[in-house]
Amino acid sequence: MVAHTIDTRPPLSAPGPAPDALVDPDGRPRFGVYDSPFRRVGLAAARWTTRWGFDAPAPFRASRLKRWQHFTILHPEALLTCAIVDAAYLKTTWVQFVDLAGGLRVEHHHQTPRADCRIADALWDDRTYFRRRGYHLAIRNHLDAGRHTLTFDIAKGAAQGLPQITGELRALHPLGPGGVQPLVVALPLEDDRCLYSHKVPLPLEGQLSVGRRCLRFDPERCSVILDVHGAHYPYHTWWRWGTFAGRDEGGRRIGLNLTRNIVIGDALNENALWVDGRLERLDSALFEREGAGWRVGTRDSRVELMFEPMGSRSEDLNLGLVRSRFKQFYGRYSGRVRYGDEDLRVDAAYGLLEDHDSKW
Repeated sequence: MVAHTIDTRPPLSAPGPAPDALVDPDGRPRFGVYDSPFRRVGLAAARWTTRWGFDAPAPFRASRLKRWQHFTILHPEALLTCAIVDAAYLKTTWVQFVDLAGGLRVEHHHQTPRADCRIADALWDDRTYFRRRGYHLAIRNHLDAGRHTLTFDIAKGAAQGLPQITGELRALHPLGPGGVQPLVVALPLEDDRCLYSHKVPLPLEGQLSVGRRCLRFDPERCSVILDVHGAHYPYHTWWRWGTFAGRDEGGRRIGLNLTRNIVIGDALNENALWVDGRLERLDSALFEREGAGWRVGTRDSRVELMFEPMGSRSEDLNLGLVRSRFKQFYGRYSGRVRYGDEDLRVDAAYGLLEDHDSKW
């Protein structure tokens, strides 16, 4: 497995209560790891001081802001990913369907500098959507009602033989006692820029049609991993990200999120393990290529996994000053994770591993 050194640091602190807003009245981010969502995010108003000692001007801050909502949808027969990304100068969206038994992969995709596109600021009662002729993907974020509703109405590509994707799915996101605790972070990048993320594995219900095939989603058997993200990224950005959701041998719902990126320091990170909705923070993530797969772990050895890719979606963009190399593998995780004092076996749990490097 991943090689580790002896770690004598104190254990990571538990997430603390979230303030009402991510950004304070002076425009400064409140860095930390939190146990509940912000009522207001307002990352567009966040200020930072450059290395030359002056505040970055508003037009420049707007050009550096990247925001998205991404969903990893897990069904016993299929894996889907969908996303809406606003990178200021470029809007991107996709819906990818993978048949886990037959290996069939279908993807509907849009990338354009101008679109009817919106990213929700907060998750309590707000909407994210991407709308063009023949392609409508919408997310109603409604934490006050304990859910996120995804609506698919996608016919783009049907003339080229791609199946239509239609339907409605509901990610169940109850908070409080008996609910699912999200991981909510505000992490420092260079110049005190802020990375905000809200990640959580959730039960999923609803129905989706892919061509003539109809998939019914039972929340006892189906999961979705929600990834809400925003950051004033510097010009050169990179990350590796791994995530999965499933059940252990005892039937408990488990989920994992690991990220290695350009965040300054290791004290604050977005690494976490969930068991039946309860969250434990994890130490720094480690990713190592091994043959066609990856070894994935944490510095304190609480996670020791092997990721076996089954396929991938990729984007290679080269527009001169703007370049991006993006590879999102889908596949299976196997190995062990440690929750409290208990070792849990992970056996072929479906998930993603992302390898990204960009100048944007």
